Amino acid sequence: RDRVLAGFLAFTGGAGLLALVAALAAPGQQRSPFVGTLPLALWVVFLAVYFGQHLTNIRRDLRRSEDRFRALFDGLEVGVVVQDADNRIPLTNPAAGRTLGLRDDELRGLLSSDPRWQLVREDGRPFEPDQVPSVVAARERRSVRNVVVGTRLPHVGSRMWEVTATPQLGPDGALQHVIVTFVDVTERKQAEAA
Repeated sequence: RDRVLAGFLAFTGGAGLLALVAALAAPGQQRSPFVGTLPLALWVVFLAVYFGQHLTNIRRDLRRSEDRFRALFDGLEVGVVVQDADNRIPLTNPAAGRTLGLRDDELRGLLSSDPRWQLVREDGRPFEPDQVPSVVAARERRSVRNVVVGTRLPHVGSRMWEVTATPQLGPDGALQHVIVTFVDVTERKQAEAA
C-alpha cells in the first residue's frame, strides 16, 4: 500500500499532498468527517488516474495496431474483399478496386453473387449464384481455394482470377465474414491456351 501511495505521489509530483497525508496520519489529532474520508478520496483519484493512463495506453496500442493492419492490407498486390454473413462487401483493399476496375465506394455493399459480375467458370459456363466461391465457403464453413473465376465486365473486359474464399467463424461457430482473395491470372491462362 505504501509503495502504491508513493507511486501516486511520484506520478502527481505531490510534495504538498505528501504533507497533507502526513498531517492526516498524525496521532492524537481530532479530524473532521471530511478529513477522515480524504484518504479514500485519494485512493479513488489514484485509481482513476491509473486506469485512465492504462486506457490511454491501450487506445494508443490499438491505434498503432490498426495503422499496421491498414498499411499491410492496403499494400497488398492481391485483391482482398471481406464479405459479411449476408454476402455483402463492407471492406476492400485498393488492389481489389484496381483489379475489378471499381472504386472502393462502388464495391461496398455489393453481393458476390450480383448478376452484374457475369461470373463464369474457366470453361466459360456461368457460375450459378450459389456456386460462387465465397457463397460456398460461407455455406459449407470451409475454405474454397484456387478456383478460376472469369468475368465479362464492361469497364475491364474479360478477365480471369484465381480466387480463394476463407470463412471466419465466431467462438459459437456462427459465420462472421468471408475473406476473399483474388489474383489476376488472365495473361497466364491466355498463354496456357496458346
